[in-house]
Parts: sequence; structure tokens; C-alpha cells
Amino acid sequence: MKKRSYCFAALLTAAALLAGCTPADPSASSSADSASSAQASSSGETQAEAEETQAESGEKVVVGAISSPWTNLYPYEISGTYDEIMNILIFDRLMDVSMDGELVPREATEVTASEDGKTLTVSLSQDAHWHDGEPVTADDVVWSFQISCNPDLSVSRRYLMNILDGTDDEGAQLSEGSVGVSKIDDYTIEMKLKKAMDPVTVFNTLKQFVVLPKHLLEDIPLSEMHTNEFWRNPIGSGPFMYDSEITGERIELVKNEGYEYGPIDIDRLILRVVPAANMVSGLISGEIDLNMGSIGPIQPVDYATLLENDNLNVESVPCFDFQYMAINDEREYLTDDIKRAMNMAIDKQLIVDQLLYGQGTVMHSVWPESHPYYADLDWDTYNPEEAKRIVEESGWDTDRELLMLVPTGNTVREQSSAIIQQNLADVGIKVRIQTSDFATVMSECFEGNMDLALLGSAGTVEPHEVSTQFAPGTTTCFSNLQTSEYYDLFQEALEYTSYEERYPIYQEFQELFKEHTPYVTLYSPNMIEAYSKRLSNLDTRDFCQTNFAVWNWKVEE
Repeated sequence: MKKRSYCFAALLTAAALLAGCTPADPSASSSADSASSAQASSSGETQAEAEETQAESGEKVVVGAISSPWTNLYPYEISGTYDEIMNILIFDRLMDVSMDGELVPREATEVTASEDGKTLTVSLSQDAHWHDGEPVTADDVVWSFQISCNPDLSVSRRYLMNILDGTDDEGAQLSEGSVGVSKIDDYTIEMKLKKAMDPVTVFNTLKQFVVLPKHLLEDIPLSEMHTNEFWRNPIGSGPFMYDSEITGERIELVKNEGYEYGPIDIDRLILRVVPAANMVSGLISGEIDLNMGSIGPIQPVDYATLLENDNLNVESVPCFDFQYMAINDEREYLTDDIKRAMNMAIDKQLIVDQLLYGQGTVMHSVWPESHPYYADLDWDTYNPEEAKRIVEESGWDTDRELLMLVPTGNTVREQSSAIIQQNLADVGIKVRIQTSDFATVMSECFEGNMDLALLGSAGTVEPHEVSTQFAPGTTTCFSNLQTSEYYDLFQEALEYTSYEERYPIYQEFQELFKEHTPYVTLYSPNMIEAYSKRLSNLDTRDFCQTNFAVWNWKVEE
């Protein structure tokens, strides 16, 4: 195997023009804005009026809507995508992964894999600066990796680090300094992996890892890091600098003048928490410039209404996320025949047509047909007559009632439960629906206190993303699988670094999935994105990957 180089030099041409730029100290603007915000609040000025005042002052202001608040700005303790978006705007990942499965540079500009695929040489941007003007170097990157794997530091998703040499299965260091990330020179690092992996897989796995400023944080005890005052006004190296926030309501960011992929056309980016019921009216009135992809979801029922507005661009974007029905593998009476019958009994197209208003795709595999690893097998499709025959011939106890858990919060999913319940009743399978909050449903699934559960999964172009749903004993294996044969195939695929080598393994996985149906995959909803026509050059497809290349966005005033 030859060395493979992933080079992004062409994308750095504009960045080179900014070499040596030193952004202003963010602390002064933050303090000033906090004072002005307090003054506005005390004088009775509304948030909308404050934003209008900023726009009139000559700032190019963009207001993005998210449906739930972030929990904190400490990037290693994220609890969901709402935290993640804050992190990648203020800080920087090493690489993004596009919807097409390509590496996109952030702090890193080039990645070269060794012949055995176990070592990556990563070149860093020499134009990246922290918001205080200091350069970002290999020392920052190596230090960030090392502390991320140190058990003394509070890290919510440390297990993602377990692909690195020198870590245990939980991603913790085996000994001090054992983590396989080291400095070659000021702008080059070396990453040693436990096994050969495609660089796309590596950086997709590490997509929630961001680089932290060593010179500002190294003297803080790791056990106290997550509660330090630094996170109340964090200094990163990302496209935007922290300015101010109202907890649970909004956060304001100002552009990083020295960002290596700039110049940035947005002076001030405001992310506002907007209830789902107000999302459409806010977009139509112009109070909101855009919904931030899946973290500012627009319901399919509103798609047609938004299309009629002349001031908005509206797109229905196919993504790789999907909804499914988990089937408890511990229930001996839920045989392969019964699971197959349930799969054929559910009218998935009806759900897409009636509840998604056509803005989605029927699912058979864990990947939609548009996914590069989807296998075109002879999948079972909607066939209630055949499903009923299978149920009758299986000797199914028609008095048995299955418990289906449904988490609240996703309207389409909640509504689909009634359709599924009726579909299964039509073939002789009784189902009782029980709704609970998401945390309760997760706990009940993990304890095995259910027969069925309606859940959703984030999907990406990297097929390994869904592997933990098939790993027995993990908190995301909602079907309580008693066999590791599915997960073993995912692990085998990781040993190969080319699509041609990996595809046959994922096809084998899908053949096994079809035969035993551990989950009934239902539909993949499109992401509906609406944004003001004053905005342009948005790649909404990559919103599905939680990539927001704000440095490319253009704003007309």
C-alpha cells in the first residue's frame, strides 16, 4: 500500500492573504456588549429592537435559530448537537467531513497515511491564531489530545479517543504521556492508531474534538478545568469570537478578523433559541435569517407555506439520519419470522407521504439508498397480506400485547406510532403505546423493559457512525442484542482503508440485517432549511453533518 496524501493547499489561497493578522482582544467587546445588553434590558428594549439597532450601526448581523439551548461552552463536556455547534464556531476541529465523504480542512491542512495505515502525519495551518493573537501550533494540538485522554479531566465522550494508540477501550491513557499523538515540528503532528483506518473514519470519529489554547489553560488543574471561569468567556481559534450570552435564550458571536479561511462577511452571528411553534413566523417576518439545520428543525407540514414566501430560499435536503423501531432481542417470542412480518406490515410510504408530506425517504437498511454503502438487496417491502400469513403460520399468540415505548419531542415520530400500531393490529399483533421523555425511554430500553421502541439515529457518510447500536451492552444498543456478529463486521471493516475493501463487508452486514431484522428501519426525513435571500453561498447539504462553513457565507445589506 502506498502512502496517501490528502492535500488542501488550493483551499488555503485566500487564507494566505490573512497571514499575520492579529484579531482584537475579545474581552473588551464582551464587557461592553454585556453592559449595553443590560442597559437595553433595563430600558425595556426588546431583543428584536436591539438586533435592529446593531444592524443600523452598519454591522452585518445574521440571526440563526436553534430549538433548544446549549448547556455549556466547555467543549469536552458536550451533551448534544446544541453544544457542538457552539464549539465549532468558537473553536476549531482538525478536519470536517463533507456529505460526500471528503476531508475538509480546519486546523489541519494535509493528512498523509503511512503504508500500513496506522500512522497519520498531519500538517497544521500556519495561518491559524487564537483570538488573543497567539499562533496555534502543534503544542496546542498535542496537549489537547493528551489531556482529553487523561482521566483527571472531565470528558463526556472520551471513548471516541479509543482509536488512538496508547489508550484503553474507554479512550483513557494507559500511562502518563502514552497517547499516540506527538509533535514533529511546530506545524506537524503524528497520530498513531491502534489499527489501520481510513483518515475519513478517523476524523469523523474525532469530529467532536476541538483544539484548546495550551498557553491559557495549562496551569489550571485538570480536575478543575471544566468549572473554570475561562468557559464564561472562552478564547478559541474558530471563525467567531464569544461576545455575550443570555443563558437559555441567545448567544452572540463576533467574527474573527484573522480567521485563516476568511475574510468573514458576517460581523455578528446571533444564535437564538426559538420554540418550534415560532420558527416559521420568525422566518417569514425576518426576525430570523435561517434555521440552523437539524438543531433548528422545521416541521414538514410547514414546507409548502415557506415555499410561498418570496423573501426566503427553502430547500428540502436529503440526509442520512433515520427513524427506526427497535425490537428487544431478549424476547424469545419475537422471532425472526415475527420481526420480518412486522417489517412488511408497516406502511412506511404512508408515513412519508402523510406525516413528512413527501419530504423523506422510505428506509430498508440502516443507510438510505443515496448512501454510498447502501446495498441494493432484495429487501422486504410493504406487504400486509404476506405479513398476516407469516403471523398466522407462526402460531403467534394473538392475546399477547407488545409494549412500544415512544419518546416525546418529535412530532412526526409520535404521530407515526399510531400508524404503526394500526398496521401491526391489522396483521394480528397487538401493541400498547407508552410515551415518556427521551431519557426515560433510553433507560427502559437499556434495562430491557420493552418489546419495541421508536427511536432515531444520526447518520453520516461514514458507515461506522451507527456501529454502537449493534454493540451488545452499550447504552445505545437499544435492541439489547445478544450477539456481537453485527458489531464484529463493523470492526472488521475498520481494518480496511478503501471503499472497495470496505463495501463487501458492509454488504455482508446488510444481508445479516435483512435476515434477522434487529431493527425495523422506517424513514429518513429530509432536513428542511429556510434562509433569507440576503444570505448566499450556503452549502446546506453539509448542515446534515453539523458543518456550518460560516466563513463562506455572504450577506447582502
